[in-house]
Amino acid sequence: MPALVLAPVTVDAGVPVRMRQPTKDAVRQWLVQAGERIEQLQAEIAELRAQGAATSTERDQLLAELIEAAASLGHHETLRSSPEETIEFWRAEVQRLRAALNGEHHG
Repeated sequence: MPALVLAPVTVDAGVPVRMRQPTKDAVRQWLVQAGERIEQLQAEIAELRAQGAATSTERDQLLAELIEAAASLGHHETLRSSPEETIEFWRAEVQRLRAALNGEHHG
């Protein structure tokens, strides 16, 4: 899924400029990307079910958490006002949940 590029904020004479809100087109693009990502994750979970990586309840819970984390990541990547720490948190959470779905256990 391609990431949206965040535009830098300019500062004039030391006074921060109000950050622009995402356009309707940017939000629509994020929603399309989120929908595509959900389809991809659902295909991955179908494959995991076929492999028997975890119990059905555990998988379903992990999948729900992964979809929520991926949606949050896309949301914060789209917003121009989200701090990099927030984006990195959701990236790490997506990676952790994906590893758990694949049966990998990292501390």
